[in-house]
Amino acid sequence: MALASKVDARRLNAASPKSSATSRRKSARPALPQQRLGTVARRRAVFFTHDPDANFGWLDDYFPGLAGATTSRYPELVEFEVLGRITIEPVPVPADCTDGFTAAYWRRPNAYLDEAIRANMSTFALLDGRLVADGVARLARDLTDRSWHNRYASLLALPELDVGYRLVVAELG
Repeated sequence: MALASKVDARRLNAASPKSSATSRRKSARPALPQQRLGTVARRRAVFFTHDPDANFGWLDDYFPGLAGATTSRYPELVEFEVLGRITIEPVPVPADCTDGFTAAYWRRPNAYLDEAIRANMSTFALLDGRLVADGVARLARDLTDRSWHNRYASLLALPELDVGYRLVVAELG
């Protein structure tokens, strides 16, 4: 099974009809012709991506624009259809995830207060610094006074959370 990188997923160029929002997204991404994908994979291509229409759960409450402005670099899931038969599977994030991508610490909110952790997440690098600083200050306050725990108590018992990550498998040709 060939594994195409997330970078290639972002560059996917599709010829399917799109909404004006999708057209804006496409123009911001370099095109990747279908033929080029065929030089990387003959029968199947697998993409780990984020559904640009999904949100990041409670993170959006503290960091507005996290889903939307930063996820516009990902193709709409319908854009993958140009590759042939596709299947799309949700990839829920386990509560103890340590990979360090945007929603990895959804059940450990203190991690988002750590500048070193945020510095390794491209989505935070794409946000305005003032917006991030304001969100961190609000999150720190809410963790200190336990209002975060009261507001999101239902999440603390979950073993995993679906925040829009998807595995797209395209059967080529």
